[in-house]
Amino acid sequence: MGAGDGRSSGVAEAAGPYLESVTAPIRSVTPSRLRNLERREFEAEDLERRRLEMDDGRIRADIDAQLEQAGIVCGVRGFRRVGTTPDAQSIYEAACGNGPGYVVINGVEPRATSCLVLAGGAASALRRDPNATVGAQCTLPENQNGPQVIGAWAREAGVACRVDQAEWLGPNEAGFDVYEVGCDGTEGYWLEKAASGWSLAGCLQVSAEGQSCRFTAPGEQHAWMRARLAGTPAEGCDVAEIRMIGVSALGRHYETRCRAPGQGFVVRIEREGQAADVTPCTEAEDCALTLAARSEG
Repeated sequence: MGAGDGRSSGVAEAAGPYLESVTAPIRSVTPSRLRNLERREFEAEDLERRRLEMDDGRIRADIDAQLEQAGIVCGVRGFRRVGTTPDAQSIYEAACGNGPGYVVINGVEPRATSCLVLAGGAASALRRDPNATVGAQCTLPENQNGPQVIGAWAREAGVACRVDQAEWLGPNEAGFDVYEVGCDGTEGYWLEKAASGWSLAGCLQVSAEGQSCRFTAPGEQHAWMRARLAGTPAEGCDVAEIRMIGVSALGRHYETRCRAPGQGFVVRIEREGQAADVTPCTEAEDCALTLAARSEG
């Protein structure tokens, strides 16, 4: 096509508006426009953040009020929505400022269940049936603190060990909660809430009463007894078995069988944990373990 036929200039004229739009400066991304866009985005995000904070604060205050109505002082420091009941009541998990967390069902008469109770009940159900359905559980990181919370209660009751395991066992006959406390390398306990505080039963006593401790091994009990026999006539006893004989106003009474053939002792341990009386089984009457070992030998 020749340069003088006029067609190229016609194309250019027809495309003029398009070419101008392509070659024109992109005004929408100038620095000032970018700043305005960023400011509007920031303001929108800040407004949404403040709205969520207000919602969180309202829900937190509502959960605290529901717990207080249920007789629990919590000081909610974290929460999550678990779901709703069939009658559309909200269910929340709350982490408290001090102590265990709770699952709370809102309502005119709010219901609150401790995370310790839920975890202990689930563990018990799963031991009986690994496929059991255990229901709602506490999943907030702040509520994975069972040994720490129960350990603090155990220290209030006089336990001096380092608590390494703990679990809610269930209510006692009076309706108070019972917990098992496992100690690192020594005797464990059952810890019972009472109207006036806490009561303790060592796992040897628990065994004597026909129950058992899951978190205390025989070797830990032997170490516990060896520590109490130190500095007594039974210091050289290599503990093989221990049996609790009973409890008196003077303390707890145990039989300790040693690995040496025919050797054993009856030991009275005061409430403070020190061995007060140590009597060889050659002089004591209640030495069933030692006598049984002699007859077997």
